[in-house]
Amino acid sequence: MKQCSVCGQFKELSKSNFYPSLREHDGFHHTCRTCSVDKFKNKEQKRDNAYFSAQGNIQLARKEKKEENLLNYINGLKKCSRCEEVKPLSNFYKNSKTSDKLTSWCKCCTKERHLAYQRDNVVKEQNDNRGTDH
Repeated sequence: MKQCSVCGQFKELSKSNFYPSLREHDGFHHTCRTCSVDKFKNKEQKRDNAYFSAQGNIQLARKEKKEENLLNYINGLKKCSRCEEVKPLSNFYKNSKTSDKLTSWCKCCTKERHLAYQRDNVVKEQNDNRGTDH
């Protein structure tokens, strides 16, 4: 006979009542099969509830953002993903690969990025040219 550490019931020491365990001195787990299954189901249910709750919050936030973007687009506006400002659609370059056919960055942010790229690469190009002259 062995006592379950969860429910406290004494049960016959057999594989039908306790799971085998190499860690226990008698070769069987300290909780009975019924308590082990209940504990696993509760743990799994809590994990699923937390996961689906988090997923629901994420999906709700995405839906709200999508609705906001659609409302802005209907009103002739769009939010720049770099500076986070809402600007008229005319402040965005065309891009045939996106769903709204416009770039995600406004023209100002795109120009800033382009100028920074040119500035950085001009310095690199000048350094590369210096090394080739003999």
